[in-house]
Amino acid sequence: MVPTNLGGYECQSIIAAILIKLAIPQVLQEVAAARQIMVKCGTFQMDGYTFCLGLEGLNLLSRADASVQGLVLPVMSLIRDAIFRPQITIKPSSHFSLQIRPLAELVDLYHCRQATDPRDKVFALLGMSTGDPGAAGIVPDYEASWEDVIRKLVQFSLSHETAVTTWGTKVAVVRANGCVLGKISSTQTLHNRGGRQTMEVTWTNPAIPSNKGAMQRTLWTFYSTAKLAKKGDIVCLVKNSKHLSIVRPHEDYSSIIISQVPVSDRVLPWLPSITAFPTQLLLVWDWGNSYSTIEVPRSFRQYQSVLGVAAPGKELQTYIGKASRLLDVAAILRVAALFEEEAHRILTASKICDEGFATWGDEIMTEGLCELLLRDEGGDWTPLYGLAQQGHFGIIEWFIRAGKIKQEQQQQQQHGTMLLWYAVQTKQSTVARLLFDAGAFSMQEQLSRAVDEWERTGDEDGTFRPRVFEQFRVLSQLGSNTRRQSMAKFLLDTGIVSLEAAFWWAAENKRFTSFGAMLRNFGQYSIKYAPTWHAVLRRAAQKGDKLVVEALLVEKDMHSEITLNDDILPAIEHAAEAGQKELVSLLIGTQRPDAVFVEAAKVGFEATMRAMLQDYPPHLWNVSVRLSLVSIGYNALFAAVEHGQERIARLLLEHKKSGINMRDPCGRTALHLAILRRQRAMVELLVASGKADVRARDIQPGCLRRIWAHEISFFVRIPELG
Repeated sequence: MVPTNLGGYECQSIIAAILIKLAIPQVLQEVAAARQIMVKCGTFQMDGYTFCLGLEGLNLLSRADASVQGLVLPVMSLIRDAIFRPQITIKPSSHFSLQIRPLAELVDLYHCRQATDPRDKVFALLGMSTGDPGAAGIVPDYEASWEDVIRKLVQFSLSHETAVTTWGTKVAVVRANGCVLGKISSTQTLHNRGGRQTMEVTWTNPAIPSNKGAMQRTLWTFYSTAKLAKKGDIVCLVKNSKHLSIVRPHEDYSSIIISQVPVSDRVLPWLPSITAFPTQLLLVWDWGNSYSTIEVPRSFRQYQSVLGVAAPGKELQTYIGKASRLLDVAAILRVAALFEEEAHRILTASKICDEGFATWGDEIMTEGLCELLLRDEGGDWTPLYGLAQQGHFGIIEWFIRAGKIKQEQQQQQQHGTMLLWYAVQTKQSTVARLLFDAGAFSMQEQLSRAVDEWERTGDEDGTFRPRVFEQFRVLSQLGSNTRRQSMAKFLLDTGIVSLEAAFWWAAENKRFTSFGAMLRNFGQYSIKYAPTWHAVLRRAAQKGDKLVVEALLVEKDMHSEITLNDDILPAIEHAAEAGQKELVSLLIGTQRPDAVFVEAAKVGFEATMRAMLQDYPPHLWNVSVRLSLVSIGYNALFAAVEHGQERIARLLLEHKKSGINMRDPCGRTALHLAILRRQRAMVELLVASGKADVRARDIQPGCLRRIWAHEISFFVRIPELG
């Protein structure tokens, strides 16, 4: 016992010091072998089991530092369990052992203890382990190097398919293939239950059979290890291992927290069904501390620098190595559904690749950076796409020059489309224009898929959200549109694809109804829609593209009224100027022919007037109204005179369809109107035609003579009226 007059903190420090001394490897063996342990202080003594119960009851260790807990709690389990050990030990194999736990579990408990010879950290545990580590060559052989001992231990505990190197006598670096299965969602140390740690595991890998639909959760409780797991740690399975491991991701490497999770195979019956190990694991196993007393190096290179380990390879390989390690950790985080942390690694890797390319140019691409950027990371994603999202167009331009992104080849066209998608996410218009100019994606394909998506509901592609950049949610910046529509909208917004070209594509491909509806949903296009529709209609009429004209007319008629002056008349004029007789008839047929004729006269559309006078079938003139051609001509002539359209008036007089002497409701002829409007050239034209009745009077007697006398100097002199 400890003196009762000591404060809580002093008690805690004294007890911790006693227990830490018991954790020295040589003493640890004696504690493990003891059948009864007595704790003495002066004349007072207490049974070890009672001592541990007292510690739990006082809850002193709950306020201790995690490093102290990592050293003390595993020793307490040995002290507590001493009274339950049998008095007689049956030797089950060729070597003596206390048969306490498997060697891997013992290592997880006690590998952070101090030892004069680092090999004793392993050798001292052999007499406590179950199984037969000697079969794997792990025996107390002081002729073997530390590197050889740790290599055999790692291959025995994790998998024989691991590559192991050491940095001094405290750190082992393990490279292996693995499969990420889940993450630690929460942890708690139960000090009133022997210091056991409990953790909740969320299984995030969809390959787990029981993980269909919502992600499943499991609660684990077992003894506290030297390094305590915490929220955010990763549960993974190393290839050819029969046990799960817990690792902690850092910037570009991961550290081993628990090499072999002490969970029964019966709890995880699906474990043998995991056969794919796509993730590259770079694991650092630190045997010198429990990660609580010092700050863990953030990056792999920083770790090397702290320990004085030189980085091998060429200088340019440092860029490739760093980017590769970042992407490996990003792949771990992706499966664990830690998307924000994953994105940070990806963006950092993109920046490093861009820096390497800026420094080394083509050389670094041929040394391995090209293959790294095209590495398939799953989920329709490669590291190259991260460059597009960050606007690093230099490397993308290199890929285009190298012929690795082409529209003609399906796989390479996929690269172009996905590069465009990630550029759209962060509105990288320079990258998008570069891809468009290089023909890396098809405008027709993008628009077609956008319209397809508009027409579908509940489609998987329509609800697409790229897992690799889940946290950005930039679609909210683009309105409520989904993936393909966002891409189409971005191309139109930036002018990379002209709105007119998109209209033309939609009309030619009979997609204009859906395209128009989708476009109007984009908001600001309600303003751009009408002028673009008019421009495309005029162009189609001029080219004689009947299919496009019909598509435009049908779509416009579905959502608004087709007007003569704004919509049809300019298109008729363009078609007439180009000699497109069929389209002239088609467009005129959408309106009343007499209205078209009069409005064309008013605005001076001579080509339209000539086409209607020469080519428009006479029997169609009175389809909608029963008016004589002379009456229509009279209305047209009045419109021409009113608006000073001399050429139109001359055209009507030449074709004898002017109704030149017909009167308006006020009793005025065209000549009267020309005089009233002071249209001298028009008066001369009408008088010179010989058809105008110069003696005609208006309804008000004397009106014409008064006007004539007043304006005699302005108009021609007619002898008969002098």
